[in-house]
Amino acid sequence: LGSIPSPFNAFLLNLGLETLPLRIERHCSNALQVAEYIRDSGYAVEVTYPGMKGSKGYELAQKYMPNGTSGVISFRIKGGRDAATKFMDSLKVAEIATHVADARTCCLHPASTTHRQLTAQELIDCGISDDLIRLSVGLEHIEEIYALLPREGVIKIFDLCCGKSYLSFAVYHYLTANKGREVYLYGADLKRDVILWCDSLARELKYDGMHFEVGDITKILPSEKPDMVISLHACDIATDVVLNTAMRLDAKVILSTPCCHRYLNGKVKASELRFITDYPHIQNKLCEAITDALRLARLKTGGYIVSALELTDPENTPKNTLIKAIKNEKIGEKERQKAKSEYEAMLSFVLGDAADSYLSEIE
Repeated sequence: LGSIPSPFNAFLLNLGLETLPLRIERHCSNALQVAEYIRDSGYAVEVTYPGMKGSKGYELAQKYMPNGTSGVISFRIKGGRDAATKFMDSLKVAEIATHVADARTCCLHPASTTHRQLTAQELIDCGISDDLIRLSVGLEHIEEIYALLPREGVIKIFDLCCGKSYLSFAVYHYLTANKGREVYLYGADLKRDVILWCDSLARELKYDGMHFEVGDITKILPSEKPDMVISLHACDIATDVVLNTAMRLDAKVILSTPCCHRYLNGKVKASELRFITDYPHIQNKLCEAITDALRLARLKTGGYIVSALELTDPENTPKNTLIKAIKNEKIGEKERQKAKSEYEAMLSFVLGDAADSYLSEIE
């Protein structure tokens, strides 16, 4: 019983098989980059990935699997079981799951999960130590944004309304340590205490290319335009101010993950939406979607190709929408004017006569 799949399940299986070679290619490519990163980070006692030069089985893999091995990596983390437990508890993006070849990156601590029923000696006999982590690398785009940045010279990045600049430090480390690039990273925020904290941490880490300043981002007048503007969880209309400033500075790449969306609550004038806005909880969800849609529409008026993506699993944070905008010089004035007319029509529909007040607050 059950040996024959239903027609629809067979259709889905066949659909997946058609793209399997492309997915495996991405799994292997991503896994190699992750394995090399873990090896070079100094956090691992040993990294095993047969597609990586110097790893166990590399010669055999080159002979029998010259086009790629798999997306599965195992590594022994420094610090034993305690470090492995802390590592697993600290995961933000990767799923804790037994899956392999999943579209998402999945991570596992075998000694406490799949092989937890074994004795200490049996674990040793199986080659599973307390510090072993297994990683099945997914299809995430590791290089997508990097490919849009200048291939030579200094990469100029602005983190506007930077707060404690968690994203800035991660981006700076990735580009300098992993890619060997020279980076000028400028962070600005109105809060003096967080700027002093960021500046102190940058000096401690010897990140000489990071510079922080207390100030109003709308008054920034840099001598050169930034290659990329980033923003993580700027509150409410602060995200709009960031996006407008990035457009004014003519940034090539804009990446922004908004925080709260309070401004439109109680201000939506469209009578056609009363069946939603009469209920505060549902209205809040609608306003969140409308706010980000308006942001995307405004970015299009500046000649940007835009998209809204899921940044991470909603279980990690509800604030998981990534607004991505890529400048396209081929978008002409006629297309930009059309985008502007559409944006103004959207504002008029949503806010009515209050549209001008909204614009004055975010510009």
